[in-house]
Amino acid sequence: MSTGDLSQRLLAHAVEITVEQGPSVVSLREVQRRAGVSPAAAYRHYRDREALMAAVSAHAAAALADRIEPAVASGWQAGCRAYLEFAVEHPGLYRAVFSTEPGVLTDDRAFALLRNSLDARGITARWSDTTVWAACHGFALLLLDGPLRNLTGRERVAARERLLSVLAAGLTSSRYE
Repeated sequence: MSTGDLSQRLLAHAVEITVEQGPSVVSLREVQRRAGVSPAAAYRHYRDREALMAAVSAHAAAALADRIEPAVASGWQAGCRAYLEFAVEHPGLYRAVFSTEPGVLTDDRAFALLRNSLDARGITARWSDTTVWAACHGFALLLLDGPLRNLTGRERVAARERLLSVLAAGLTSSRYE
């Protein structure tokens, strides 16, 4: 087995644990056990848990961006819907996107896709992209861990559409420029 293969296999096991139980449960020991390798072999690829989790975060961020990319062709709201669907369908991966060192986003392609979809529709007021990102991220966390976690599917869609409607009204209003 080549070194790249082992690195990818270790990452695949870490992603698997993240999907199953969330990023906080991932340990190098468990990844090594699942891969059937010694600690020395694993440490040649990931110096510590933080390095492994940075790779998991990058993988998760790429998956989020891959989910958003085809949607934004239909507009920023479609991109937001894809963002929120990803969070609900893949909570472990979604949490992993933001689980690395504070302030470090391993892959900002999802943010760039949302920003570009706003720009393409002439929504260029300062902080519009951050407003959309913050609204989506906050709503996702409320759905996953907050008071909105018990909403039915229908209620979740209604709340999401109201959020997008309010965002659209604010983003197109000259009052907030």
